[in-house]
Amino acid sequence: MTNKTEKNVHPVLKTRQIAVLESQKDWPFSHYVGMAGAYLEGNERSILGGDFLIKNVTNSPGMVNLFSACDLSDNNTHLAARHASSITCEICVDEDYCKDLDITEILYNAWCVAALIRLHSNTNVFCPVSTTVSWDTVAAKINNELKVYILDDVPRFISFGADNVISAPILTFVERDYSEFLRLNQNDVSRRFGLASTLAYTWSHTSEVRIAFSNLWCALDALFGNQNDRPVTKKLIERICAWLPDRRYDRIRTLYDTRCDAIHGREVTNFYAIQLVETYGLLRDCLIKSLEIGRVPLPDWQ
Repeated sequence: MTNKTEKNVHPVLKTRQIAVLESQKDWPFSHYVGMAGAYLEGNERSILGGDFLIKNVTNSPGMVNLFSACDLSDNNTHLAARHASSITCEICVDEDYCKDLDITEILYNAWCVAALIRLHSNTNVFCPVSTTVSWDTVAAKINNELKVYILDDVPRFISFGADNVISAPILTFVERDYSEFLRLNQNDVSRRFGLASTLAYTWSHTSEVRIAFSNLWCALDALFGNQNDRPVTKKLIERICAWLPDRRYDRIRTLYDTRCDAIHGREVTNFYAIQLVETYGLLRDCLIKSLEIGRVPLPDWQ
């Protein structure tokens, strides 16, 4: 083996060796949703009565490890390979919790945990992939032993967060708001909230600032837009100010005008990044208030 080959092979083998040791532990979980973009403060924390455990991943698999473990004819394998080495922590879903749920429900409920972490933190966290073993042990699997599921296939994103730590207070907020987040996201409760909360999670999953502005204001319009409003912009901003009394009309109007500049072709400068993050903060505060008081600003259109 040449020095160059040995240099390339060694990390793959080392990751596998660590994974084999980790896989000898007793893992009482059915699914492991990998998260990227942040680390947990401390090594692990159980939340929501033990239904979920959030823990750091210290032995994320490389592309070769993943290809060795999964079916190469499955397109999800190739999508997962793009993200596998970036997994920094995982949401472990308890076996008993999963017994009466199908895979779609399991992954959605875990995604809601990630969405609330993002909503309550200043991180770029997202959850690209899930599998049935800990991401620390994926490299121990071989010959199609592993099936992967795709949640967020994010080829590019705008990095806006100043933090990369999921702290204990953030997880306390997640536990407080989880049930209400699930309720408000139901179609028969508020399709407005469902769209706005999803966009609050995905708005930055693009490298194009103009699209990001569109996503954020689409979310705000989903929450506060009324078909009978005239003039439309004035009424929209007044309704946001009524929902968040500490916000000034003229400042929100400036953010809206920046959105118009971005969408209608004015040159985008670094100044827009500040406005973009401030607009996201506005959307976050609106959604968090809905979770705190258990209602949305407006009913769905009929």
